[in-house]
Amino acid sequence: GDAPAGALLARVMMNRMWQHVFGEGLVATSENLGVNGAEPTHPALLECLSGELIRTGWDIKQMLRMLVTSTAYRQASTGQAAPDHPDPANQLLWRMRMRRLDAEVIRDSILAATNRLDRTMGGKPVYVKANADGSVTVDTSKLASPSAGQRRSIYLLHRRNYNLSMLSTFDQPLIATTCSRRTPAAVVSQSLMMLNDQFLFDQSQALADRVVEIAGESVDGRIKTLFRLVLVRLPNQDELKLCKASLEKQRKKYRQDARRQALAQLCHTLFNTSEFLYAE
Repeated sequence: GDAPAGALLARVMMNRMWQHVFGEGLVATSENLGVNGAEPTHPALLECLSGELIRTGWDIKQMLRMLVTSTAYRQASTGQAAPDHPDPANQLLWRMRMRRLDAEVIRDSILAATNRLDRTMGGKPVYVKANADGSVTVDTSKLASPSAGQRRSIYLLHRRNYNLSMLSTFDQPLIATTCSRRTPAAVVSQSLMMLNDQFLFDQSQALADRVVEIAGESVDGRIKTLFRLVLVRLPNQDELKLCKASLEKQRKKYRQDARRQALAQLCHTLFNTSEFLYAE
């Protein structure tokens, strides 16, 4: 930590951690902290954090805990800059940046909401396969255990030429080159994936079953439980009214198991909301 190389490493690591938590590093060019890179927006803060990283014995968990419990991190992202605002680019962090969840986090969050996420640590990777239609899915014939297909996305086999379609669609980086930061895109294929992928249909049905198991037959109870599981909050009165109307409308479309199918449709709808896909 006392050597110049160690000091630079500490700055690079803290800048990457800040970038991961806040969406953009204190030095925007996280791949280049040299003279050809961007200047830090908060040089004193970067020095303070890198020094603290060294003092903690390079304890990454402790530093991440410090960042996510800070006032800067706990701000809302809903503030709008006035035309004459002195910092329209939000370089001074007067509000939180809205960030879409990483591809792996989206998949893991869906599985966590359904209570199907396999949290087993270590072990064999989860193999994927390329299908005739061009999609890449989990290879169910090579699972190490019945629940291995629902393991965290970090355990999915990452190949150079192809990866799980859902992750690729949401900008999972390729491993052919280094990736200092992700560049999230908002493209039509992401909406099509969330609306039509079989994984989403299956997890929506699983979530509906979980909601019924927790909330029973109460319609209001089901909606409130669903919001807690997916959006981690209760619905307001307008949302509750809209959801009840949606359930009734969807129920009329099904002849068999109508209430469950209608609830699964509502589960699918909440998975597609911006509130679920974005960190605010």
